[in-house]
Amino acid sequence: MNSEILGVVASFLITLLIAVPLGKYLAKMFAGERVWTDFIKSLETGLFKLAGIRENESMDWKQFLKAMITINMLWLVYGFFVLIYQDKLPLNPDGNGGMTPDLAFNTIISFVVNCNLQHYSGESGVTYFTQHFILMFLHFTSAATGIAAGVAVFKAFRDKTTTDLGNFWNFFVKAITRLL
Repeated sequence: MNSEILGVVASFLITLLIAVPLGKYLAKMFAGERVWTDFIKSLETGLFKLAGIRENESMDWKQFLKAMITINMLWLVYGFFVLIYQDKLPLNPDGNGGMTPDLAFNTIISFVVNCNLQHYSGESGVTYFTQHFILMFLHFTSAATGIAAGVAVFKAFRDKTTTDLGNFWNFFVKAITRLL
């Protein structure tokens, strides 16, 4: 009993100690100021060049929302079909079958929106391929999408504008490479 209370108090205190420096780091990072993780910038720039994205081009709310919805719809469709046809894909040593369309939709929509609801039995319901290239992938990307959206909302409130929210892709990639 006492060790449980001590664990909760220690977690709370550690969270308080980390909150201010982490908050300052995140504010500087998303504002484009120099931070200690700038050594990753060359990787990010390479990703943007490969994808044909202009990382410093600011977006209004419509462009930001379009980018966010487009990429999430792509992941939704991709993940849905992988879940349905996972029995025909590699990395299935246990011989797991494909999901039914309703279960696949429930699963993929929950992972795309970062709820991670699972109505199947772990490794007996999904293959290793699905776990790695859908579920684990979406653990990072759905969180990064939410972080990018949060950064845009805070920027809009701070600057009192909807025409200069920053770049979704820049926030998204930075959230993955420098935070997650």
